[in-house]
Amino acid sequence: MARGEPADQGVVATLSSVTAGNFTEVVNSQDRTVRYVWDTVTDLSPFQNRWHYYTGCDGVRVALGCPEAIPVTFSIEAFAKGGTCQTYVDDLGQTVCASDQAVAMLPAVQEADQVATGCVEEGGDTSCGIGPCESACTQACDAQFPVGRGADKGNVALLKACKEACPCTCKYERPARCPQPQNCE
Repeated sequence: MARGEPADQGVVATLSSVTAGNFTEVVNSQDRTVRYVWDTVTDLSPFQNRWHYYTGCDGVRVALGCPEAIPVTFSIEAFAKGGTCQTYVDDLGQTVCASDQAVAMLPAVQEADQVATGCVEEGGDTSCGIGPCESACTQACDAQFPVGRGADKGNVALLKACKEACPCTCKYERPARCPQPQNCE
């Protein structure tokens, strides 16, 4: 029985020759079996980096995700039928577990490009259709922080801050049509 473990970034997957792959017998010139080669295939695509280009309303194209290949280490150990490590005597005369290791690069996968939709055309509605939202927001601010006679004097600063936040709040409510403001938190 053989067991292989492809590992990347702490992810370990175990394959067993009992359920996966095939053994090929290797014979010498006297037609005696000298070793077996285990051959198996596994899907490593879930571990690949994925990325794509995104073009925003401003026309800027950026790469999202990671376009880099990643190294994958594949370790193999051979086990006897009883489940113990299959051993052999190495070149130094030491009895060691039969094992091997290989490293390969797993390429990144480029997915379909994405382009922002619902963008405001040049010369179009510069508020990106948030006028009614801003109007309702400022009315809500007036109701929440009244100013004038008998009102809390601190309401003046709170009302100003509330109204200044309305454009940001409304743009976040319509992200497909509105470019996200740079100075909104």
